[in-house]
Amino acid sequence: MKNKRFFLAIDQGTTSTRSIIFNEKFKVLVTKRIQNKEFYPEPGWVEQDPNEILEAVINSINLSLDKINISFSEITCIGITNQRESIVCWDSITGKSLYNSINRPYATEDNVSNEFREKLKNDLKPEISELSKLIGRDLNYWCQN
Repeated sequence: MKNKRFFLAIDQGTTSTRSIIFNEKFKVLVTKRIQNKEFYPEPGWVEQDPNEILEAVINSINLSLDKINISFSEITCIGITNQRESIVCWDSITGKSLYNSINRPYATEDNVSNEFREKLKNDLKPEISELSKLIGRDLNYWCQN
């Protein structure tokens, strides 16, 4: 497959990690998906092992490359989408995570959450609107979810 261009998409989501390789005409050549483990240490809490997430990304890429028999050096570009509602702290010296990733659960059925969202939305509506304009992102999403 020499002289061809390949594009890699990495979709690192809450429930799975997926690698997709496209050809130069953006035809999907291969997709590999690896399920992510989730931990629920308390009601309403969701955590994941960030080292397992990183390993899943690497493994899904390698499985995709192997399936169509190309090397990583043949990838022209990479696009990444990730969990934008999660947080991980890393040790800057060791490169190891300090704790599991903490994920924001979607507790839309929770009455306390609903009451808090309504109060936040009503009390801070002008501030949220101004801040949304300033950063170019609709912050009402976080008040609604």
